[in-house]
Amino acid sequence: MILADQVHALATQMTISSEELMHALVPLARCYAYTPISNYQVGTIVRGTSGNFYFGANLEFPGLGLNMTIHGEQAAVVNARLHGETGLDALAVQGTPCGHCRQFLAEINNPHFAIIYANGHKRPLTDVLPNAFSPMALGNKRGLFVPPSLQPQLILENGDPLSNLALQMAQQSYAPYSKNRAGIAVQLSNGFIAGGSYLENVAFNPTLSPLQTALVALRMCQQSWQDIQDAVLVEQRASLSSQEQVSRALLATLGNVELRVHAL
Repeated sequence: MILADQVHALATQMTISSEELMHALVPLARCYAYTPISNYQVGTIVRGTSGNFYFGANLEFPGLGLNMTIHGEQAAVVNARLHGETGLDALAVQGTPCGHCRQFLAEINNPHFAIIYANGHKRPLTDVLPNAFSPMALGNKRGLFVPPSLQPQLILENGDPLSNLALQMAQQSYAPYSKNRAGIAVQLSNGFIAGGSYLENVAFNPTLSPLQTALVALRMCQQSWQDIQDAVLVEQRASLSSQEQVSRALLATLGNVELRVHAL
């Protein structure tokens, strides 16, 4: 990420606009891509309402279906949310977001969110995704960056530090459709710890599991997925949806890691 004051300083030094700077940084964001299947790297920059820039890149997982791929736009949004950003207003990418990503971006629920193209042209998401299937279609008036009005109390008794972080991630998850709040925490062999929250989409398929968002966090910190030695999932027990099996399947492609699960 790049803080807003750093963004301003860089743009001033380079005598370009903030939006031109976003595109200038896209090749750097592309360096974070992990694409052993397609060898096609996508770099993305999103701008928060704070003025901060957040990097994202596409991530692929050999051994799993292609539907488990995390798109660059998704990774940038996840990165912003993990940093506590409260909203997004623009995105820059080298081409144009695919339909899957446009649907994912619709969950931001900001009619002024804009796609910025390399030629300087800017188009609101509502233009590139007309007649969108929006969160309102399933009665959700809020959006990915708006905290829920009522936070359910999830209590984990006698939790270790990793489990407590997974609980925190579950409390920060976005699950307005399934109501299955879920979070995960992973620890690497070097002691590095990262957490991820479950993020749903009104169209269901662009939804990201908590482990996927944790892997975005690791990649953006240049940490190796293959070094995960411990993982804890916390989720609500009373739900028609569960993150346990998909988390186990994804972990199995990264190494011999046993997933600890707390269903509350």
